Amino acid sequence: MKTRLKDLLIKTNFAKVWKVLKKIYTKSHKASYMLTWIELLSFKRIPSNKDNMRINIYTTYESDEKKTYYYVDGINDDKTVPGWALDFSTFREWLSYYIPEKLSKEYTVEEIWSRCLWEMTFIGYSNKNIVKVKKHLQGLLKDCKENKNIKPIDKVFDKEWDNLLKDVKDD
Repeated sequence: MKTRLKDLLIKTNFAKVWKVLKKIYTKSHKASYMLTWIELLSFKRIPSNKDNMRINIYTTYESDEKKTYYYVDGINDDKTVPGWALDFSTFREWLSYYIPEKLSKEYTVEEIWSRCLWEMTFIGYSNKNIVKVKKHLQGLLKDCKENKNIKPIDKVFDKEWDNLLKDVKDD
């Protein structure tokens, strides 16, 4: 049976993940991540992984900065795409993604979770915020496709993005 991220959730706890997370990402906000962790634990039903998405973690070393960077993306059976950005995945979707055996051999459960937790909260620390941002961007895309309210890109990001960020922070 394939291991899903949800399976790793019950093999560790937030305190252990936090120890790894704060070493890698020094500007992390413990309270925000703890609330995300609690939300993840609350999900009882996890969707099926219809795209056969697998979590991929890799590093690059920047010699001029003398620093290692960690990256998390998704891979599936579509060989035309080297890696999928998972930023707009809901927390439930994240929990359904598979953990390749190779990944489990390279990283501890806490290392996998610390990197995934960092990546999955790029848009927001709650599932509600991620869904809100996703819907807003889908609406903008729909308007553009229908030639409604098309604005120069700088206007979209100056006004719309600022409003969106304000709305998300207000939640």
